[in-house]
Amino acid sequence: MLGPLIKVYWPKFHKVEPKNVVSVAIMPCSAKKYCCKRPEMQVDGLRNIDYVLTTREAAKMLKMRNIDIS
Repeated sequence: MLGPLIKVYWPKFHKVEPKNVVSVAIMPCSAKKYCCKRPEMQVDGLRNIDYVLTTREAAKMLKMRNIDIS
């Protein structure tokens, strides 16, 4: 639900064009990668979520950069 809020409502309050807002979801479930590409997951031609990283992918990226989040 946060995707539509970020793309539709947030830009109105900050005077930003929605097409210039990029949303990235970090989810444990890899099915979200498919889900975000579905046609009903967009508003006015803009996708609610632009990119999806699984938590495993995000952890791997942090590890590659030697970032310790603890």
